[in-house]
Amino acid sequence: MHFRLYFLFLSFTLSGILTGHNAAFAQQSLRFKGPEKYYIDGNDFVLKGKYQAAIYEFQQYLKKGKDPLKLADAEYYIAYSSVQLQHPDAEYKVETFAKNHPFHPKASVAYYELGNFKYASGKYPEAIKYYKKLYFTQLSKKEADEARFKLGYSHFAMQNFDEAYTYFNDLKRKEGEFKYASNYYSGYINFEKGEYDRAFYDFQRAEENEYYANVVPALLIKVYYRQERYDELLEYGEQVLESTKRPSNINDIYLYLGETYFVKGQYKNAVEYLGQYKISTKSGASKPVLYRLAYAHMKLSSRNEAIKNFESVAVLDDTLGQLASFYLGDLYAQNEEYQYAANAYSRASKYNFNRAIQEEATFQSASMNYALGNNKSAIETLKQFQSDYPNAARQNEALELLTEAFFSASNYDAAMEYFEQNNIRSEKVKSAYQKAAFFKAVELFNAEKFAEAVSVFDKSLQYPMNENLVIRAQYWKGEAYSIGKKYDMAIGAYGNVFNNDPGGKTPYYLMSRYGI
Repeated sequence: MHFRLYFLFLSFTLSGILTGHNAAFAQQSLRFKGPEKYYIDGNDFVLKGKYQAAIYEFQQYLKKGKDPLKLADAEYYIAYSSVQLQHPDAEYKVETFAKNHPFHPKASVAYYELGNFKYASGKYPEAIKYYKKLYFTQLSKKEADEARFKLGYSHFAMQNFDEAYTYFNDLKRKEGEFKYASNYYSGYINFEKGEYDRAFYDFQRAEENEYYANVVPALLIKVYYRQERYDELLEYGEQVLESTKRPSNINDIYLYLGETYFVKGQYKNAVEYLGQYKISTKSGASKPVLYRLAYAHMKLSSRNEAIKNFESVAVLDDTLGQLASFYLGDLYAQNEEYQYAANAYSRASKYNFNRAIQEEATFQSASMNYALGNNKSAIETLKQFQSDYPNAARQNEALELLTEAFFSASNYDAAMEYFEQNNIRSEKVKSAYQKAAFFKAVELFNAEKFAEAVSVFDKSLQYPMNENLVIRAQYWKGEAYSIGKKYDMAIGAYGNVFNNDPGGKTPYYLMSRYGI
């Protein structure tokens, strides 16, 4: 028992002695760690991605190391690690390293890493700044190609297309990681510059890549459309939609198929694809697209669908808004919704983007108001029409409608005044004036204003365009004179009835006989 206790005591004692000895040795080892060890450990930490630890080791080497090449490397790795850790002074450290060691192989690598960091952060102007400071020959082929591509893309993102194209155009000819992406962006730039043949070629090369094969079809279709190669567009577009792979930007394919069918006047197909585009696009179809969709529906006599889409466009204060309002007027009129039609035509008539549409809309607005019994509005609009469009093809129709509106409103004074102010020259105007004056005279006669009635009957007789109205005016003049006991003048008026109706074809012939 005593022996066992002694053994345990001895074991603990020895253990303590050994532990203390090891700790002392370790402390001594740390205290006397050589410069090379700092350099080696720093490299090891960089490889493991432990950049803060790497910075410490290399800082120690800078204090104690002697090898000029390794000192430069240590300075580089401190800058490199600072970039990876996004330290605020990372750029300063890279610039300082490059300034201190301009011919060091890693000077370009430092700018490359800093450029990559700025690129990944979306800070393209700064990325360009650092990529342009490096020497591509000091990078590996892979790094050089990557830097060129990212430099090109940074310019592209800033819409510096000419500068971007220089880099993409170089890379698109090289086999490598960036070949297809460079073809894609070169194609985009050529498209924007109107170089459609070159764009088409670039997109075709990009399409050979699995990723871009999903993106390129819509762009090729856009090229076909810009070049007005409509049949090729339709054939290619239909093939793409029939393929098992769904393109990533299928909405654009729907749109350009629909637009192309619209251009070719194939409205049924246009409705199909423009309708698909309208349904599937998240941002909503643009007003021009909705206009063409509505127009195609109108051509197919799908009036309600046409109305729905035109209504979305008619709110615009531009050419499309004017046209949409005008066609809405037509469609509402066909549906016998005359108030809506009048409102739509009225809106279209307020714009002068298209003078022909404005002219027709003005006339139709008046016509709808007349049909609704809004004679006052119809009269004002028709008067404006005759004033604004003196050479309009519808001038005669407008005059007839204006006359009817005056008569419907029993506004004979206004009718006569209007015709007198606008010179009574044409036969149409003379006929309208004769009619207005006759009915005004009858109105005065019925109000027992016989002298005034005779005076206005005489105005009607100044323009004997309608023989029946001439006979009736003479008869009522005779009646007015007779009531006023001016019998000689009455006999003269009745006599004029006989002169104008010698065969007694009208009832006024016999009535004049009785008057005498």
